[in-house]
Amino acid sequence: MYRIYHTEGMVLESRPAGEASKVFSLFTRDLGFLYARAQGVRETRSKLRYSLQDYSLASFDLVRGGNGWRVTSAIGKENLAAFPGEKRKEALGVEKRVATLLLRLFRGEEKDVSLFETIISSFRALKNESVSARATKDLEALLVMRILNRLGYFGKDEMLSPFLESELAEPQTLASFAPVRMRAIRRINQSLKETQL
Repeated sequence: MYRIYHTEGMVLESRPAGEASKVFSLFTRDLGFLYARAQGVRETRSKLRYSLQDYSLASFDLVRGGNGWRVTSAIGKENLAAFPGEKRKEALGVEKRVATLLLRLFRGEEKDVSLFETIISSFRALKNESVSARATKDLEALLVMRILNRLGYFGKDEMLSPFLESELAEPQTLASFAPVRMRAIRRINQSLKETQL
């Protein structure tokens, strides 16, 4: 008998597997990053398909067997990619770039509730209509900087360090971060180059 793990998580990516299944890259609150297969999810009658869209937040029931993780059920909680018309392309681009970065940097299953909360709150902030196009760029740079820092790839910088602890999507945080965004981007690019991943 397999143990069932219950956890909240976000779908970072999905890809077809076999005739009707998919393998999902999930970042979960309690289990960290993992790959999980969902049988028959590509069939039109599948109840799981709507809860397993890319960039969706859901409650998952997972089992770990000899061939890895398997999704046994999922209840959709929030579509983090549902943006108002004009912001859709730009905000989806941010989510895709962040998800790609996470897939590149994650190594094995490791629980990180703080990072999970940071990413979810940032994606929710992107949906806020009061966040301008410029603030969206600031939010992306700030989020990437925090991801790199949390995963041990960023290093120290006296000017940028205060932004690693402040409330991420607060208007005053984004406004005070805007003047140092280009510095942050240079440090981000340097950090990514040094990872050699």
